[in-house]
Amino acid sequence: MAPAPETRPFSRAPPNAVGVHAGEKRRVIQAGGQVASLDRGKFASDRLAPSIIVRERARSHSQNLVIATRGGTQAPKLCGFLYSRGRKILVRKNSVSAEKAMKAPDAETLHEYNSDFSLPKFANRRHLSNLILSFIDNNKLDQARSAIDVLSSMPSKDETLTFAGMNTKEQTLRRLLAKKAGNKFEAIGLAENQTPNPEALKVSTASLEDLKLSSEHGRREIPKIIHQVWIGTKPCPVGSPDYWRKWCAKYGYEYHLWTQEEVEKLRCYESPAYTIYLKRKLYAGVVDVIRAEILHDIGGLYVDMDMFPVDVGASYHELLSMNGLVGLPAGHYRQLGLGALFLTNNVMGSTAQHPVMRRYIEGMTPSAAALPDAPAWWTVGGCLLTAALLSTTNVISRAHMATSSRIYDMDIIDQRIKQLESGNKLKLFYSVKFW
Repeated sequence: MAPAPETRPFSRAPPNAVGVHAGEKRRVIQAGGQVASLDRGKFASDRLAPSIIVRERARSHSQNLVIATRGGTQAPKLCGFLYSRGRKILVRKNSVSAEKAMKAPDAETLHEYNSDFSLPKFANRRHLSNLILSFIDNNKLDQARSAIDVLSSMPSKDETLTFAGMNTKEQTLRRLLAKKAGNKFEAIGLAENQTPNPEALKVSTASLEDLKLSSEHGRREIPKIIHQVWIGTKPCPVGSPDYWRKWCAKYGYEYHLWTQEEVEKLRCYESPAYTIYLKRKLYAGVVDVIRAEILHDIGGLYVDMDMFPVDVGASYHELLSMNGLVGLPAGHYRQLGLGALFLTNNVMGSTAQHPVMRRYIEGMTPSAAALPDAPAWWTVGGCLLTAALLSTTNVISRAHMATSSRIYDMDIIDQRIKQLESGNKLKLFYSVKFW
């Protein structure tokens, strides 16, 4: 193994500190003055490696942790995570993002806040929300409750309220807290009503011709094409595309990975809905817009980048009703006043020019404009898709979906898929939430 490169020691770090420098292609970890190079090749998502490294180091070391990051969205989450575990946190003076994350005037003051929960330090709602998530993750539920009460009293620029009349972020935190505390009824109620007022979703009234055309499409076969989308300049996550390519080659499907260059040729590129979520850096919302247009124009089956096929020896057209429109219901009910069905869009298939996809697309820009601060899954995701449904829809049973969260090692993912393929429970999809 080649000797690790030298790095300048942290001037404020005690000898037993563990330092993490995020933002380079190879992360450098400084432990007790020694530097080790960490190979990130096994991580399924390149973007997540800094967060994984910091969390694992924090769990396995009792020492202080020094965060030195050149920026990005990870710093607030990492600081909150470490702070909630009662660790001392030192921030390099040139680490602007990390200092802002804790709203500390300087590194030494931040050092003193290793055990005292000082709420006035968190004037920013986003940073306090990240800390609350860390409290919930580490079973510090009393602190989480106190922090949520403070959060609810803080002014918010987001005036978007849920069906329950609560700020969207606050309701999410209260739901996660209730779930962690084992309050099932409260958690279910908060989840069910974490939706917009249905009248805010701008879907046109279905006509008689829409119903007739939907019924006609219900007798057409969905094209044998698997679509995935990856936009931006960051490397595409490894694993999922390779699995789908092999599966498609085996069963005679076409596989299409839509990249930034191809997306820029679509009609939806720089459309109002596309631009709204791109400016907010909500890339999942941008991909919601893209996937809908791909299915409307071409047809096929769209699957998220964190979705893997489980090969059971037969194709989807042999096992599922792959005609017209096919969707996957959510894991729990959401209140939209439309009955019990609520579709997600992480797996969905359609024939080309299906009227539901047309209604779905037409509702995106006015819905996003009417709810400018709302989460993407309201205005261009599952809520709008469900509101756009017509009479004929095929449903993939949730029983055929296996899920897990926060697994980034492809060796572990490979092992899980092999277990699913050889098991006695018929699973067709495996969802791994990288982000």
